[in-house]
Amino acid sequence: MKNELEAWKTFLEGRISEESRDFSGAIEKYKAALDLNPSNAHFRNALNNADQAASVKVKLISQNYDKIASKLVGKGDKPNVWIKELNDLVELSVNDVGLANLNAVAW
Repeated sequence: MKNELEAWKTFLEGRISEESRDFSGAIEKYKAALDLNPSNAHFRNALNNADQAASVKVKLISQNYDKIASKLVGKGDKPNVWIKELNDLVELSVNDVGLANLNAVAW
């Protein structure tokens, strides 16, 4: 019973991470919860959903980087613009910026 309680506690910490858009933290917690209780369908579904949401976020960042890189090469290379755009991508990697529909993917 102690492992079951610890599994649920860990899972709930993962849900908090996911709602905070910390998908890597959520995935880590879900995996730990599954290690404690491998047969729990809630834990498995949450892990699958967080993996999917993280993949969407990575794809969005990659696509945005490609757009930025295509504009800022050669004569268009402006370090101050690069820095701003790259900082925006860092912000995107840790926050909801531009990810309005991501929660629909996850849940």
